[in-house]
Amino acid sequence: MNKQKSKAALEFQDVVYQYFKEEWGYNLIHHTSIEKQYQEGENVQGIEIKHDQRFKQNSNNLFISVKRTYWDREATSGIMKEHNKRFYVQGNETKFYIFSLKQIREYYLQNNPTLIKGYTTAGGGIEYGFLLNEQQADQLAFEVFSNQLELSL
Repeated sequence: MNKQKSKAALEFQDVVYQYFKEEWGYNLIHHTSIEKQYQEGENVQGIEIKHDQRFKQNSNNLFISVKRTYWDREATSGIMKEHNKRFYVQGNETKFYIFSLKQIREYYLQNNPTLIKGYTTAGGGIEYGFLLNEQQADQLAFEVFSNQLELSL
């Protein structure tokens, strides 16, 4: 991940952490070691946070990751990765969705959406996932954050 993307992801994480502190009263405890994050998730509370940098570029479709392939193996990723996650947060600084991990997994398993190739990781893995449009995300998420001013005429 390049420095600009990494910076944007960390800034998004800060927005989400602040949101959980202000709205839910949660002070999220971040796992700082990469090993701990892979084994147990990003934080003690089980809230996985994904900065979808292409959300606006993809006509406001979320790219929900399910697996990662390498030249010699395939691994679960995103919503299918097993550890302590209870909630899955995805979006960007202006709009993000909070999903029950169980519910978004059920959606994927029941609807079997077509997987598309996503981004390539720094370690050479290729993410595969499905697109979830705003209407679907609004229905599946149990909470939506938006800091955009909505005007009605």
